[in-house]
Amino acid sequence: MKIQAIITLVVLIFILIILIKDLVNKRFIKEKFEDSNIIVYGKKGSGKDLLFQLVINLRKKKHYSNIEYNKQTEIIKIKDLSVDPNTYIGAIEGDFVIVKKIFDERVDTYISDGGIFLPSQYDHNLDKQYPSFPIFYALSRHLYDSNIHINTQNLTRVWKKIREQADGYFKCSGVIPFLGLLILKVRYYDKYETAEANIAPMPTRWLNKFSKANADEYLALHGDIRDMFVIISRKKIHYDARYFHKVFFGEEAPRRRSCLKALKDKIHKGGSKK
Repeated sequence: MKIQAIITLVVLIFILIILIKDLVNKRFIKEKFEDSNIIVYGKKGSGKDLLFQLVINLRKKKHYSNIEYNKQTEIIKIKDLSVDPNTYIGAIEGDFVIVKKIFDERVDTYISDGGIFLPSQYDHNLDKQYPSFPIFYALSRHLYDSNIHINTQNLTRVWKKIREQADGYFKCSGVIPFLGLLILKVRYYDKYETAEANIAPMPTRWLNKFSKANADEYLALHGDIRDMFVIISRKKIHYDARYFHKVFFGEEAPRRRSCLKALKDKIHKGGSKK
């Protein structure tokens, strides 16, 4: 009985540590999104929109986006994130044009699939056709006291003038399903060069012989790098992972169960003919 009690106590302590760590990580992520322009990146299915959904759930407020994350989402066109006809040349020369204010104060914007809509392979075209977007992005706090967040499969696929101006970067490394929960693994960088180079965080000091001086040197050289996890309930996921199916095809994407059912019906009909 004593052994069972000890095992139960250890398990409870372990669960408590996990829950506390989850809360701390969520607070850190929420604060970064509240204070900075963030770029989230990672391979297909690594949890980029899931991280957006988590932050939106935590912040519980109206937001702008090019896809719907919940009932508080207001869909906008990316081209409207602009102070056109103002450009860098006009700013340098002090030649500013007064423009109409069209967004609400303190309402952040979340752009999904930035590598598709703001692709770096078309940097020249974007520079030419939307010269005021980088100004809007850089001055979003001045203009609306808000931030603009972008996710993409690869950090370098986003328009160069945008990705290098971001204040922080979250790399999504994958999602682990556990019962009704999803455990999302992420890494945070506060330097673009470090994120691009995929530098790993310094090993925890109590697991190695590095001194505080070594840790300070590593921080000064590479910036803040943190590996973490967060837990999100499946019930709190409201965005459609196939949202753009309707945008481009004009109809909702077929669900997997429906596809399987159709396949079974097809096989059944084929068998009946025989």
